[in-house]
Amino acid sequence: AGKQVFYWKPNGDVIRVIEPGEMGQPNGILLSPDGKTYYINNTRNMPYGNYILAADVNDDGTLSNKRKFAKLFIPPGIRENEDVTSGADGMTIDVLGNIYVASFEGLQIFDPNGEFIGIVHFPNRPVSAVFGGDDMQTIYTTCATRIYKIRTNVKGLQYPLK
Repeated sequence: AGKQVFYWKPNGDVIRVIEPGEMGQPNGILLSPDGKTYYINNTRNMPYGNYILAADVNDDGTLSNKRKFAKLFIPPGIRENEDVTSGADGMTIDVLGNIYVASFEGLQIFDPNGEFIGIVHFPNRPVSAVFGGDDMQTIYTTCATRIYKIRTNVKGLQYPLK
């Protein structure tokens, strides 16, 4: 059936929002702070390439206007082809809409327009990231053998959106 993504509506209905074969390997999903934009990592290269996908969220939960949002970096020595790419995995978002993506290269950070902000490197490959702490200003990043924490100047977005 291929890789696909489903949305479980509040009324209990389930709909498919990413069709089989539409993405190489969907992984890591977020909503923008206003709930109007959906983001998903494309861990494998095809067909959106090495990009985070963005889409508009319709009132019924379906997606429209699917588009390339931010190009992920690939570390030296890793080939970009249909099988090996950024290794984009878990991601998190702050209240300003900045996106933090765990990948082979590190924790890649993009602004709400998809522009590159920077990369936080770790001794091991990060696989997931989440905001937490009492004030929601700490990013916890899970790596192969450790969990790291990074204090930030901005709060992480909390779900469900209010």
